Amino acid sequence: MDKGGNAVSMTPSDFPQTPMVPGTGLTLGNRMNQFRLDEKHPDALQLGKRPRIAPNAAMVTKDGKLFMSFGTPGGDTQTQTNVQVFLNIVVFGMDPQTAIEAPRFQSYNFPNSFAPHIYKAGTIGLGLPLFQTVGKQLEAMGYIVETGGKWDSEYGAACAIIRDAQTGRLIGGADPREESWAEGR
Repeated sequence: MDKGGNAVSMTPSDFPQTPMVPGTGLTLGNRMNQFRLDEKHPDALQLGKRPRIAPNAAMVTKDGKLFMSFGTPGGDTQTQTNVQVFLNIVVFGMDPQTAIEAPRFQSYNFPNSFAPHIYKAGTIGLGLPLFQTVGKQLEAMGYIVETGGKWDSEYGAACAIIRDAQTGRLIGGADPREESWAEGR
């Protein structure tokens, strides 16, 4: 994001599994493995349909002006990570870095977009701080609980930058769960 409010939001995924175009920093995608080849499946690869894929970088406007640019890698957990970071900033008033570092959870109660499309019915993933706080209660309610470390990249690796409407100041944050950075000028 620059001082004029111009910004970009990208979901850099699939590296090093996909080749990088020399000198560009761009990778070629391998997202076709998310397509469903079963013609009877609702998400089948067919003419005129848009198969589900995971990338979903985001931007938010406020009062007609760019407020925030953000995103994360993480396959099917991207939307869940983005929503949690967004709510932490907009509803709970956290700065981007604090919002990104907050403990996160992920639902796995749907067929995975990536082949072989594993389905983990009733399963929720909790970052370690959340597991220590609510993990046993969720298990007692019947959830299957998976846990990761405090900085497990399974829960995304978000970056966000906001532009303060009053001062024009750029405030960014980057996730310690994976190599990432926020940059503005």
